Amino acid sequence: MKPSRLFFLIPVVLLLILGLQVLLSMGQISITYDEFAHLPAGYSYLKTGDFRMYSHNPPLIKLITAFPLLFLDIRLPQSNYWDSEEVPVRPWFYGMDFMRANRTQYLHLFFYARLMTLFLSGLLGFLVFLWSREFYGTPAGCFSLFLYVFCPNILAQSGLATVDLGTSLTIFLAVCCFYHYLKARTYGPTSLQLPTLFLSGITLGLALLSKFTGLLLLILYPILLGWQFIRSRGKSRTTNNRRQAMVIPFLGIVLIAFLTVHIGYAFQGSFSPLGSYHFTSNFLKPLNHPLLKNIPVPLPFYYLKGFDNQKVKEEYGSETMLLGEVSRTGWWYYYLFVLLFKVPLPIFIFLILIFLRRATGHRRPRVEDIFLLVPIGVILITFSFVRLQLGIRYILPILPFLFVYLGQTVHFLQKNKKTREFAPCFEPVEDLPLSLSVSGEEIVLRKSQGERDTNALQKKPALESKKTWITALMMGLSFWYLISSLSTYPNYLSYFNELAGGPRNGYRILSDANLDVGQGLIQLKKYLTEQRIERINLLYFGWVDPGLYGIQANQFPHLSSHGVYAISVAYLQGIPFIRMDAQGRVYRLPPEFFEMFKNLEPEAQIANSIFIYKIPEKS
Repeated sequence: MKPSRLFFLIPVVLLLILGLQVLLSMGQISITYDEFAHLPAGYSYLKTGDFRMYSHNPPLIKLITAFPLLFLDIRLPQSNYWDSEEVPVRPWFYGMDFMRANRTQYLHLFFYARLMTLFLSGLLGFLVFLWSREFYGTPAGCFSLFLYVFCPNILAQSGLATVDLGTSLTIFLAVCCFYHYLKARTYGPTSLQLPTLFLSGITLGLALLSKFTGLLLLILYPILLGWQFIRSRGKSRTTNNRRQAMVIPFLGIVLIAFLTVHIGYAFQGSFSPLGSYHFTSNFLKPLNHPLLKNIPVPLPFYYLKGFDNQKVKEEYGSETMLLGEVSRTGWWYYYLFVLLFKVPLPIFIFLILIFLRRATGHRRPRVEDIFLLVPIGVILITFSFVRLQLGIRYILPILPFLFVYLGQTVHFLQKNKKTREFAPCFEPVEDLPLSLSVSGEEIVLRKSQGERDTNALQKKPALESKKTWITALMMGLSFWYLISSLSTYPNYLSYFNELAGGPRNGYRILSDANLDVGQGLIQLKKYLTEQRIERINLLYFGWVDPGLYGIQANQFPHLSSHGVYAISVAYLQGIPFIRMDAQGRVYRLPPEFFEMFKNLEPEAQIANSIFIYKIPEKS
C-alpha cells in the first residue's frame, strides 16, 4: 500500500478505536447526575414542542440525544413539575417521573441516547483531523486525531447523554466556518464569499443552540475579525471603506445565527416583550423596569429565560473543592489547576517543545495559529472569573483547538523523508548556492558541490543524532499518552494525571464533575456480588434508583446504624448532601455526619468515586 493511502486509512482506524473504547466503557458507567434530567427534557421537547423543562441549557443537543426515543414505545409522564419553577431541581423530579413511567426499558433508553453523543464525537474527531491537516499537513492531522481519540476527558464525555461534547463540536465547527469565511473574504474567489457567510451564520446559531457557552463566540468573532482586518491591510481586494466592508457581513452572520436560534425553538415565544419576563438574576434584573416592558426581545422566550436561570445559578455559586479547600465563590485559577491535573502530562511537554522551537527561531508562528489559540484564551479567561466551577466539562471546548495546534509537533520529524513527502505545510528547504559548470558543449546549472559536501560532512552526524533523539522523544511521549489513557479504562470520568497521583488520588485534588457524577453503580453492583454483600447503606451522588442495577440499598433518611456503607466521595469532600421531596422540602445531612468516615480507611474504592466502609454493630 502506498504511504499516501496509508495516511488516509489512519483516521478511519483511529475513529473506529474511539467508537470501540466508548462502547465498551459506557456499558460499565451508570446513568450520571445530569443525564438523568437531560434526556427526559429532550424527549419532552420532541413530543410536545414545549421548551419549558430544563431551560437552563438551550435544546439542540438534548433534542439530538433524545431523537432515537421517537422510534420506541416511550411514555411521557404528566408531571406536577412542568410549571413549578419555584422548585430549583424540578428537571430531576420530572426525571423521577420519567424513570417510573418507563422503568422496564429505562436503562436501554440511555444506551441509545449515548450512541448519539458518540456519533457527535466521531464528527468532532473527523473535523479535528481535517483542520489540522489543512493547517499543518496530513501527518499532523493524524497526530491531532490520535490525541483526540485517546484523551480521557473526550472519552468520558463521548459516552454520556449530556450537552458538553455536542457543544464542543458546534463551537469548533463554528470557528472553523468563520475562518473559511474570512479566508474567502480576503483571498478566496468571490463565488465562495456568500456560501461561507451563510454557513458561518448557521453554525454560529447551532453553537448558540447547544449551550450558553456558545455566546462566547460573540466575543471571539470580533477579536478574530479585528485581527484579520489588521493583517489584511494592503492585501485585500477591498481598498475603500474596509471596516464597513467587513463589519456589515459580520452583522449578517449574527442575523443568520439569530434566525437559526428562532428556528431551533420553532419560533416559540419569539420577540416577546420584556414585560412578559420576570428576571431574577442580578445581571438581567435591570430589564424588569416598567419603562422597558413593551420592548420586544429578538430571541425566543425560553432562550433568554434559560439564560436568566443559568445566571442565577452562577451568581449563587456551588460548593466546589480544590486541593482540600471547599468554596462557593471559587478561585480565579481554578480551571488552570483543572487543566494541570486532568490533562495528560505529555500534552504539556508537546506544548513546551513548540514554544521552545518558536523561541529559538526554528519556526515562525503560523498565521492560522490565532484561530486556535484565541478561542482557547477566550474560553479559559471567561470561565476563570465565573463562580460556577464544577469541572473540566465546562472548558471541554478548548481541547479540540488544542489538539489541532499540537498537530504541528510532527514538524520535529521533518528530516524524515516520508514525513516531508506528505506534509505540504512544512517549512521549505533552504536554497543552496548555485555554480556554473561547462563540460565540452554541455552547460550544467547545479548546486555548489564543494560547499554542499563540506557542510554535509560536518553536519550529518549531528543531524542524524538530533533526528534520532527527537524521534525517540516523540515516540516516548506518544506511548506515555496512550498508556496513561488506556490504564484508566473504563473510568475516564475520574481520570487524573501522574502529577495528581493518578485517578485513585484525585479525590484529594478536585471534586464534582472532575471525579464523581454518580457513574459508579454498575461497578458497585459487581463489587457487592463478588463480596457476597446483599444490602448496603447508600449515600449516592445521583438520582437513579439503584434497584435498576440490582442493588438493594438503604437510602437517606432510612439508614442503618451499622453494616456496609457506600458513600460518594463528593460528600466526604465536604460537598453538601441535599435532597428534596415531592413537596419541595429539603433534606440535608449535616457535614459532621461524614466526619467519622474521614477517619476510617475505606475497604475499597469503586470507580474512584464511591468509597466502601464497614461499620460494625455496637455490642
